[in-house]
Amino acid sequence: MSEKSPLFISALELIAHSIELLLSENSRKNKFAVLHLANSIELILKDLLVDHGTSIYQDKGKTTLNVWAAFSALEEHAITFPERPKLEMLIDDRNAIQHRFGYPDKETVLYYVNTVVATMNRLMKEVYRLNAREIFSQYMEEESLTMIGFGPHRSPLEEARAIAEIDPASGMSTAYSLLEKRLFELLPEGEAQKPIMPWHSQNFRKMMRAVPPESLPDKDVLRLFDEIRKLRGVAIHRQHYDESEMRDQMLAGIDKVEMLLQALGAVSVDKPEPNNRVTTQ
Repeated sequence: MSEKSPLFISALELIAHSIELLLSENSRKNKFAVLHLANSIELILKDLLVDHGTSIYQDKGKTTLNVWAAFSALEEHAITFPERPKLEMLIDDRNAIQHRFGYPDKETVLYYVNTVVATMNRLMKEVYRLNAREIFSQYMEEESLTMIGFGPHRSPLEEARAIAEIDPASGMSTAYSLLEKRLFELLPEGEAQKPIMPWHSQNFRKMMRAVPPESLPDKDVLRLFDEIRKLRGVAIHRQHYDESEMRDQMLAGIDKVEMLLQALGAVSVDKPEPNNRVTTQ
C-alpha cells in the first residue's frame, strides 16, 4: 500500500476540497462537496483493488468498475466496509444531484464528510498502515483539519471546543459523543454492546446516581444529562433552529458535558463481580 498512488492522492485532494467548500458557508457549493466526497470513495475503492492486483477495467477497457462492483471485488480480498450502507447513500445522493437542480443542506454535507473521513481513518489504520493525522495534514489547512478532529494536538474535549469555534452544533455533537463513550465504558461487563443508547440500560440510573453529590454542586445529575441530551438533539436537527441563536446554547452545552465528564471521573464499575454494580472510587 502506498500513499503515492495517483488514485490515493486524488481521493485525499477531493476530500480536502469538499471540506473547503463546506467551510466557505456558501450553500450553492454544497452539491459540489457531495460530488467530491462520492468521487473520493470511488477512487479509494479502485486504489485498493489495484494494490491487490485486480483490474478496475471492464468491457475491454471501455469503462471502470462501479462502486457496487468494486465492493464485491474487494470482498474477495477480505476487505469489507462496515460503513457501506452510508457510503451507498452518498453515492445514490451524488447520482441524484448530478441529474437535478437543487442543493443539499449543510447537515447532509457534514454527515457525508464525517462518514468519508471515518472510513478513511479506518482504512489508513487497518489497510494502508498510515498515520491518518499526518496524511490529512499534507492536504488540508488547519481549519479543515480542526473540522474533522485533526487540528493541533489537544485533549478530545479541547478538540470539540475548537470544532465549535467553526461550527457550534458540530462541536456540541462531538462533545456529546465523548460523554456517550464514557457512559458506555461504565456499563457493566457484557452489557456495553446491548443498548443502542446508554440510557436504555437498566443500570443507567443506578450508574448516574453513583456520581458523588459534591462533584455537581446545585445540579441533579439526571437533570443535567437530560439537558445535555436535549441540546444534542438541537445540534442534530439544526435545520429547524436559527443558527445564530444556537451558538451560545451549544457552547454552554459543551460546558455541561465537561462538568458531567469530570463528575463521572469519580465513578467506576466493579467488573469482576457476577452481579456488577456501580461503585464510587
